[in-house]
Amino acid sequence: MRCLLILILLLLTISLASCSYSTDFVVLNDANYPIQVVYKIKSLPHGPPSLAIEPMVVSSAYLETKDKGEWKKLAPDRFCIDQVDRTVTVTLSAHEALWVTTMPHYIGDKDPNDVKNFPIDEVSVTGAGGEMRFTGDKARNAFERKSRVLYVLSYK
Repeated sequence: MRCLLILILLLLTISLASCSYSTDFVVLNDANYPIQVVYKIKSLPHGPPSLAIEPMVVSSAYLETKDKGEWKKLAPDRFCIDQVDRTVTVTLSAHEALWVTTMPHYIGDKDPNDVKNFPIDEVSVTGAGGEMRFTGDKARNAFERKSRVLYVLSYK
C-alpha cells in the first residue's frame, strides 16, 4: 500500500510539473532603424510598490528559439524607469526584441484572471515610420500570439 501511495504521488507530481509553462510578451523592432518603446506597468494590489525592472533584449534571429540565455540586460543608457508614473522607456535597435513581461499559464481572453492580471496598462512604440499606442485591453491584445509561450507586438 505504501509503494502504491508513493507511486501515485510521484505520478501526480510529474503530471503537474509537465503542464507548467510561462508566456513571454515582447516588442519586436522589425524596422531597419531604432525605435523607442514606452510601457506602463499597472499598480496591482499584490504587486511591489516600486518597479524592479531590468530590461532585456535579444536579436530578432533568436526570438523564437528556446535558448533564453540569448537575452541580454540593457546598458543603463538605453532605458529609463519612472517610478512615479510606473513607465519604462527603452531605445530598441533595428531587428531587436524587448522582453516586456512574462505571465505563468497564460490562456488569454478565455481566462478572466489573465485579463485582470495582465500587468501592462499601456504600450507605445515610436520610430521613423510613425507611432503605435495601445491602452487598457488594447495593450494586451496588441501582442499577437506566435505560440503558447510567445506573444509579439511588431513594429515594421
